[in-house]
Amino acid sequence: MGSNWLLIARIVLRVVLVATPVVLASLIALNTRSNAHPDEFMHLDAFEYFGAHWLRPALGSDQVQYSINGISRVYNGEIVYLLYGKLGYLPRRIWPKVEPYYIYRSCNVALLLVTLTLLAVARCKWFAPWLLAVFLFCIPQVIYLYSYANSDAFGITASVLLFLQAAQRE
Repeated sequence: MGSNWLLIARIVLRVVLVATPVVLASLIALNTRSNAHPDEFMHLDAFEYFGAHWLRPALGSDQVQYSINGISRVYNGEIVYLLYGKLGYLPRRIWPKVEPYYIYRSCNVALLLVTLTLLAVARCKWFAPWLLAVFLFCIPQVIYLYSYANSDAFGITASVLLFLQAAQRE
């Protein structure tokens, strides 16, 4: 009977560990104005561009926005812009009146859910991956990054997944 309670307690703790930051990120994503993140408009432009295109435009194209420094995220070469652009294409067609930043912020919130869930259930001989989830949970900047339309959250998740892959090796 005691081991059942311990198992239930572990499951509840891991659910809380995953749900709390995801709910916080969702609240931030839904309740902050567009471009509250300093360069969110640049990320949105790249997501939107790749929602309609597969290849980058010629350098200096008028099809994309540029920062005051003359830089566009479309030219960065990050795969996340193409992925999110294509993922956002269908919701944009179904709900055309939804602001694009909500769709792309939702991609990052969903990515946070996947990342923390994988860490909560992963097993490794020499490391407890859920401890990394606790560490990510305790850093407010992580929740912030997953709350806005940007490419940084994808980089964190990619790093975590590569770490998990390396940790699975014996």
